[in-house]
Amino acid sequence: CRGLTAIAWGADGIHDVTFFASLLAVLVAALLIGWQGSAVVLAFTMAAGWTMALAESTGRLSPRLDTATNFARDYTAVLIMFGLLIFFLRRSLESSTAEAQASAAAAQASNVELEALRDELALRVELRTAELERSKALANRRVEQLKAVSDVASAIASVQDLDELLGRVTQLISAQFHYYHSGIFLVDGARKYAELRAANSEGGLRMLGRQHRLRMDGAGIVPNVASTGQPRLTLDVSEDAL
Repeated sequence: CRGLTAIAWGADGIHDVTFFASLLAVLVAALLIGWQGSAVVLAFTMAAGWTMALAESTGRLSPRLDTATNFARDYTAVLIMFGLLIFFLRRSLESSTAEAQASAAAAQASNVELEALRDELALRVELRTAELERSKALANRRVEQLKAVSDVASAIASVQDLDELLGRVTQLISAQFHYYHSGIFLVDGARKYAELRAANSEGGLRMLGRQHRLRMDGAGIVPNVASTGQPRLTLDVSEDAL
């Protein structure tokens, strides 16, 4: 900026094309060092212009006006410099815009990945919560079963009469394990029959009244268990061979 001012002072002063080229210095300062630097350069340019104008008005500066062709030449050079500056400025803006778009696309892709990760974590948390709920329900069920075993053991310890004991056991089993019916068979001394000795349901009580019994060598789950001494669990009696 000082160089352009010096050239203008030695030539046509404020009328010289190089003085108007100081606008290039203002723009370059704005691009390179920010608005504070461009403000300083602008203030210096304005001060230089007023200084040359005052010097010319007081006779301290006598401009020697250049020919029209030289003025046109210098003006053309200034316009070319402005054009080049605008060209590079536009390329810089396009490059910055492309980088910003690329950054936005990368951020969007990252957001998609984060959302997918969030959904996956939410699904894992949901599955883990469901698993914990199942484990809790199983634990509660186990506690109920242990309580049922404890109650049965207490009944065995406290009740001396066998028939009363067996009746208490069937009631406790049905209540604690939520069975609609439970019954207890005992094998007779000759090991020919499994006799029903206790039940909790209405049908079981009627069977007790008829002194219900099953042959040990007969078909059915109860004779099989009584004769083998092995437990047998059947979820669907229509599909069990016994």
